[in-house]
Amino acid sequence: MIARIARLSLLMLTVALLPACDGSTDPQNECNSIPYTIGAEVNGSLTTDDCPSFDGEQFADFYEIITTAVGPISMTLEQGSRRMGVAILDEDGVIVDLRFANPGVAVSAFGDDLPAGTYFGVVTAFNIGETGTYTMSTSTTDPAPPEPFFGCEALQPYTLGTTITGALTNLGCLSDAGQNFNRYDFTVASGGTITFTLEAAGQADPYIYLFDEDGNVIAFRDVGGPGADEQLTRVLSPGNYSIGASDFQYGATSGYTLRSQ
Repeated sequence: MIARIARLSLLMLTVALLPACDGSTDPQNECNSIPYTIGAEVNGSLTTDDCPSFDGEQFADFYEIITTAVGPISMTLEQGSRRMGVAILDEDGVIVDLRFANPGVAVSAFGDDLPAGTYFGVVTAFNIGETGTYTMSTSTTDPAPPEPFFGCEALQPYTLGTTITGALTNLGCLSDAGQNFNRYDFTVASGGTITFTLEAAGQADPYIYLFDEDGNVIAFRDVGGPGADEQLTRVLSPGNYSIGASDFQYGATSGYTLRSQ
């Protein structure tokens, strides 16, 4: 669904994790992994004594998972008062999947039909230097459907055909790929083709999400690159929808202008 941003985030985490640690049981150098059995629930906490990740400034816990048969692994994270992320790595430190969420929003990393072997579940802070509690669990079934609107309840009304300005912050909505976004709800009175344009300031890289009434992502757009406007054109039936004004980059903050016609 959001392959481009997901691939970038995974690369960032892989590059950051591997040089940071050097243990004998995991690829994370100086990170002491915790033996873990699939199906168990863990009430954990990120502290300043944990292994650093993300350029050595964000904290992470590593759980060693050993599987004996081919199959899926779903790792679900529920956090308390902080933004956090959950990832599944293979034994070489290559990330299978990585997802983020705001406090109180459950999020799952998932690997489908993984070969038997050693894996690492990683719980990491989103912001530099933050600590906090979390609950982590795993299963060998498909993860639960994503939270509607990625768990974002901070909506703003929007009228089609108008122009508005806004700004992304680290206190607003968060996609499961780690993108800040602002949610705008609107109504289509009569069906037709609608084009949304998102213009970001400077060299920011605008990214547009389109949600249906139930909070499912039905379209997204990011082809322009840094400094370019982004446009999403869609034929919409009468009903209620939402636009997510975002940025391609993980955790980016910037100003933007949103309009439609």
